[in-house]
Amino acid sequence: MTVSRVAAIAPPRPAASWPRLITISLAALVAIGFFVNTALPYLMFDQAAIARYGPRRSGLLAHIAGGGVALLTGPLQLWLGLSRRATRTHRRLGLAYAASVAISSIAAFYLAARTTLGWVFASGITGLGIAWVLTTTMAIVAVRRGLIEQHQEWAIRSYVVTFAFVTFRLLWSVFQGAGVGTTPEQLGVASWFCWAVPLLILEVVLQGRRILGPRHVRAAALVALAVTMSAPAHAQARLTGADLNGVVRDESGSMLAGAAITVVNVETDVARSIDTGLHGRFRAVALPPGIYRIRIDREGFRRVSGRARA
Repeated sequence: MTVSRVAAIAPPRPAASWPRLITISLAALVAIGFFVNTALPYLMFDQAAIARYGPRRSGLLAHIAGGGVALLTGPLQLWLGLSRRATRTHRRLGLAYAASVAISSIAAFYLAARTTLGWVFASGITGLGIAWVLTTTMAIVAVRRGLIEQHQEWAIRSYVVTFAFVTFRLLWSVFQGAGVGTTPEQLGVASWFCWAVPLLILEVVLQGRRILGPRHVRAAALVALAVTMSAPAHAQARLTGADLNGVVRDESGSMLAGAAITVVNVETDVARSIDTGLHGRFRAVALPPGIYRIRIDREGFRRVSGRARA
C-alpha cells in the first residue's frame, strides 16, 4: 500500500517593487487624463466630436468604449497580477479586460475597413487590432496552462497595445506641431508607430533582462516538487524502507533536468544526493523511515527546500 504526498514549493509573493508601482501608477494617471479629456466627449455624444464620422459613429463609440475600459482597468489588473494579490479580483478584471479588448478590436477592424484616410492608416489600425487580439489571447492561453511568467509578459504586451490609444494621439499631436507631412500621412505613420515601436522597446526590455541580468535573477524559482512516498509500515511496502519520487519544474511548468536533489534524514543527518533525469524526474530508493529535508539546487536558479515524512 502506498500513500501520496504532494509538496508544492512555490515562490514567495513578490516584494513591493517601487519602480514597478511608480510606472504602473504613471500609466494609470495618463490613461485617466486621456480618457477624461479625449475619449469621454465622444461617449457623451458631443456632436462636434462625432459628427464627421457619420454612419461610422456606432463603430467609433464601440471602439472607444471597449478601449476605454481596457485602458482604465489595465493598470490595476497588471499590479494585481505582478504582485499576486487579490487573485479573485484579478481574474474578474481579466475577464472584463479581455471582453473589452474583443469589442474594441472588432470595432477597429470595422473602422479600418471603412476609413477614408488611406490604406496606410487602415493597415496600421488593422495591425493594431491583430496585435491586440494576439497578445491578449496569448496571455489567456498562458494562464490557463499555468505558465504564470509567460502570462505576465503577454499581459504587459497586451496593455502596451492598449496604451496605443494614448501614444497615437500623442504622436499625431507631435507631427501636427512639427508641421511634418499631410494629415493622412501623419495619421498613417502614427497608426503604426503608436503600437509597433512600443512593443519593440518592451521586447528589448523583457529579453534584455534574460540576456544581461544576473543568472540568479533572470531564472525563476524551482517550484512544484511532487513527492510520492511508499509507506513502510504497511504490508505491501518494502522492508528496506521507502522510495521518494518527484518531478522538478520551473515556474513556467517546464521540467528541469540536471537539478541536484539532496535528501537529508533530520534525525541521523545522513544525506543522499541524486540528480533529476531528462524529464526532471528523480527517485531516492530504500530510505529509512523518518522526516527528510529535501534541497533542490540547479545552476541559474535559487535554492528551494522542503520537508517530507517517509
